[in-house]
Amino acid sequence: MEKVGKIVIAFIITVAVVLVGFLWRSKEPSEKLPVPLAEQAMPGGVEKANAEIAPPVTSQVLKGVVSGAKKLNYGEAIKKYPFRIQFANCNGSPGSLSLKRNTALMLDNRDSIAHAVKVAGQTYVIKGYDYALAYIGQEGAYNLTCDGGGAASINIEK
Repeated sequence: MEKVGKIVIAFIITVAVVLVGFLWRSKEPSEKLPVPLAEQAMPGGVEKANAEIAPPVTSQVLKGVVSGAKKLNYGEAIKKYPFRIQFANCNGSPGSLSLKRNTALMLDNRDSIAHAVKVAGQTYVIKGYDYALAYIGQEGAYNLTCDGGGAASINIEK
């Protein structure tokens, strides 16, 4: 009888841990998310989380973005930008990636709902089945988060 009791307690603890993890993962971000200037230059590509305008960003982030530039359709973007991380259920694939400074990184949302993806201090609110481009000018290792949870990592080299 004592063995059955231990099994029941272990099962209850396991269910509680899974439930807490699920609730923590599905929690909505509580802060207002600014939209980076690089994304504002791409009409129709990203939904604004609020009416705030992001603080000025470095020219390295904006490198390659032309004001008023037309955003490529998804098929063209896949061909043009070989470095990408796809997010499905906020899980990044591949889980890690290395690339050179100021190389376009395609942040590819494969879910039907918008997600807030943060990398190198910039937050990109990417609507469902859409993408955003990130340019990172500083060498180092960065974590990518999706809706506040860990999703992938990136290493920026010379």
